[in-house]
Amino acid sequence: MDAGVTAIIYDQQCAADKRRLRARGTDFANLKPEQIDLGDNVRFGLNPAKIRALADNIIEIGGVQEPVTVFAKPGYRYGLTKGFYRYAAVSLINTETNAG
Repeated sequence: MDAGVTAIIYDQQCAADKRRLRARGTDFANLKPEQIDLGDNVRFGLNPAKIRALADNIIEIGGVQEPVTVFAKPGYRYGLTKGFYRYAAVSLINTETNAG
């Protein structure tokens, strides 16, 4: 299983201005975890048991049901703003299945 995540993509300027974020139309893409940069937005460590449970659920239902939120960066890269657990679960699946 080569897991990816569906992402809602905003441009960086909109990501900084929440009011414009709601007003702008959205773009969607299926991204591989290696295309997404986490930056320093993870303020606390993620709970490994929660990541494992979410990964098992993603496998069981066949994919991520709710998109992560990212902003576009240069070079076909994206910065993650929402969905850190979903990102971690998909990364775990890819590591365990040698898909990523």
